[in-house]
Amino acid sequence: MSVGLSVYMNSNNKDSNKKKLVIAVLVTISLLIWAITALKIIQHKSIIIIDNEINECYDNCNNLEDTRLALDDSSIVTEIQNNKLANYKENLAERKIIVANKLAAELEAKRIAKQKAKEEEKKKQVIVSRGKQLNDNWIAYEATHYSAFCNTGCTGTTAYGYDVKNTIYEQGYRVIAVDPKKIKLGSLVEVKTSYGTFKALAGDTGGNIKGFRIDILVESDKVAYSLGREKVQVRVLK
Repeated sequence: MSVGLSVYMNSNNKDSNKKKLVIAVLVTISLLIWAITALKIIQHKSIIIIDNEINECYDNCNNLEDTRLALDDSSIVTEIQNNKLANYKENLAERKIIVANKLAAELEAKRIAKQKAKEEEKKKQVIVSRGKQLNDNWIAYEATHYSAFCNTGCTGTTAYGYDVKNTIYEQGYRVIAVDPKKIKLGSLVEVKTSYGTFKALAGDTGGNIKGFRIDILVESDKVAYSLGREKVQVRVLK
């Protein structure tokens, strides 16, 4: 009877030990699975964090070197992300080049547009050469100025006989010297200058007044020098 009881107790102890062993194995496997899962979660979170930092750096860094420094200083950069970071840097460099090329193209387009605008503005300006026929019978001339007692033989009397010793007017009109081959002496003309438009009599000539050039009578040599030479418009009224 005692022997049978002893065998039964030994059998129970063996079963109990097997159960304990099985439980220990299961617990160990569970712990391993949990550890592997936790490691994957940590790695996944690390990748998300590094992606966020990369995006933030791309938005805020001024150049590729700043991006590199920011990435290298990150405490979560590990060997697992090295390839990802290398690819990102390569792509970032390519994107920098694309952006730079696009910016250069935009600047060139703006320069061309600005140049075209300047050219259009020049076309609107009245810049004509001497002798060019303008609207309403206006003709482009070059004008100089002289006084009644100039140092090139002026006597105070014009070639047409006007006495201008003490005036620059004849019959209420200004007086100009012309080339009779272009404007007949005694003609009434209208002159448009930078300082105003007026009517004048073609009452004088001059040795240097040839072709599409006129000489406008003014009060003194000082005034003549101050007004100098300019492009004007002239039309014959009668």
